Amino acid sequence: MKQIVMTKHKIRNKSKTYLSACDNAEAGNNIKHEMRDMKDAFVQKFKLFCH
Repeated sequence: MKQIVMTKHKIRNKSKTYLSACDNAEAGNNIKHEMRDMKDAFVQKFKLFCH
């Protein structure tokens, strides 16, 4: 459980960088395979912001 919380925290911190850089590829590639569904939603979110 602790690992999941830490991972979410990392994503939250990184999302600021992705938002300013509009870097969809990096946003997708840096999220673990175990979180594939979240990754898909995450990438879609940035596509909306960037395009």
